[in-house]
Amino acid sequence: MKISYTLLFMFMLSSISTTVFAQDKNLSQNKDTTKKISKIDVFTPEEKDEIQFWFIEQTDSLNLKPSVKVAYGKVIESNLNAIFHLTDPEKNYSVSEIKDKLDEIFVKINKEAKSLMDNDQYEKHLVTMELMENGYKYRLNNPSKETNLYAYLKEKEQE
Repeated sequence: MKISYTLLFMFMLSSISTTVFAQDKNLSQNKDTTKKISKIDVFTPEEKDEIQFWFIEQTDSLNLKPSVKVAYGKVIESNLNAIFHLTDPEKNYSVSEIKDKLDEIFVKINKEAKSLMDNDQYEKHLVTMELMENGYKYRLNNPSKETNLYAYLKEKEQE
């Protein structure tokens, strides 16, 4: 039960650390060239931690059977990966395009989750997903100066 959350958490941390390592490696090899951002962070590390703990609490409150919890974790993990890649610089999506694609991903999450839950669980899931989606969109509209999303958007404005 907690193993799936631990695996999800470790996956997220490893993807973050891989990105940071890749950026550090590129910077050390190409000090004379301009810094090429390989990943745009929408949330600060502290915000990501808070979101992860909150999401675990929300999922625990669903009281899913262990096998359903694993299947639900897979749905969330695969789609979170798609959400993280919406801000890849090479995709060059505008904020409105990111929001449109985000809507599509959350529709997909909800469709895949519905068959795993009873009505009460699904209603709680929908509330959680709405809060997550709104939080993501809020941060896109109001980027923290502590993230590279802020600098990236400012740079796009100047182009």
